[in-house]
Amino acid sequence: MIQTRKIMCVGISVPRYVVVAAQWSTFSLRHSQYDTRYSYTSLLDPDYKWTHMITSLVGAVMMVLSENELPPVVMTELSTDLYDGWRRFLGLHATTLHKSGYNFTGIIDAIEAELIRMNSSLSDLDRLYHTMPNYVHQYSMPVTGLAHYRQVEQRLRWLTNLERGLLGPRGVGRTFTTNLMVGPDLENPYRATHYPHAAQAIIHALLQKTPWESVHQELSYILAALTSYRQLFPIDVPVSTIETQDID
Repeated sequence: MIQTRKIMCVGISVPRYVVVAAQWSTFSLRHSQYDTRYSYTSLLDPDYKWTHMITSLVGAVMMVLSENELPPVVMTELSTDLYDGWRRFLGLHATTLHKSGYNFTGIIDAIEAELIRMNSSLSDLDRLYHTMPNYVHQYSMPVTGLAHYRQVEQRLRWLTNLERGLLGPRGVGRTFTTNLMVGPDLENPYRATHYPHAAQAIIHALLQKTPWESVHQELSYILAALTSYRQLFPIDVPVSTIETQDID
């Protein structure tokens, strides 16, 4: 679930297609006045091979989506990414938080527990999402009736809530960046980072611009979003419902 900046404010997931070479490099002229067609064809993709590859990929994805009743989403990718990001966040800031003199142990443990619970819930939801209704709607399949499409609508509603439930009260650097879990990096706004609000609060506390209580407040926003997240989805998924159909 990788988001563009303007869509991040409303919590809509969008795909991001990236071409990665054997030896990764960045186009240093990106977003500069020299980022022109000439520089692109001279330095990056002279024969438009990468361009053709990625546009073909986008076209193929659109074809697959047009034949699906539901987008082929694996919801646990979100929870896994947030948990891995949380571990990286702690790797960067745990020592600083410990030396601050403020007790963050309780809220850190609570956030980690909620992330684990979130992954378990989305695992159950994934199984239900991919079981009923039929994942791919074949052209030979007859119309299945109103109840079937209500199930489709319900699952689309789950997808709508998947990231909207992670929005917070304000942004970092830019007012429309309200996602509490993922946002622009403080040093490079074109690169995404995890838990940017809390990271910025830590920097401000180190510079003595704000008290350490403000860091706890930012962490409490994360905890509140994760706790309320449980209410957006059916946590107890009946096993009998999941096992009623098999999907290829």
